[in-house]
Amino acid sequence: MFSGRRKLRIGYFTSLSYWPPVGDTEDVVLAAKLALERQGHTLIPFKMPDSFEMMDLVFDFAFADKGELLLKNWYVCIASLVRFIKVAKLTFESVFRLYSLTT
Repeated sequence: MFSGRRKLRIGYFTSLSYWPPVGDTEDVVLAAKLALERQGHTLIPFKMPDSFEMMDLVFDFAFADKGELLLKNWYVCIASLVRFIKVAKLTFESVFRLYSLTT
């Protein structure tokens, strides 16, 4: 927790168009804003850039190799899972039950 004496200027936002706030997220942010203002800090609302455009950029950077690394790692994960199932001698039904318990 911040414990310095210097008052801060803090920017905040309450929603993104790509990921709208869920549940009481906006209320929690505004409650935190109020608490910080009561401590003497200055809070400055701002709007995030177009989050759809931002996510396009993120995906362009993340998949600059056209997803090659993701596919390579995906195959490694699947191969590891198959080996685990064979070693543990799990049946398809038991794997499905385990999966359905976690989702």
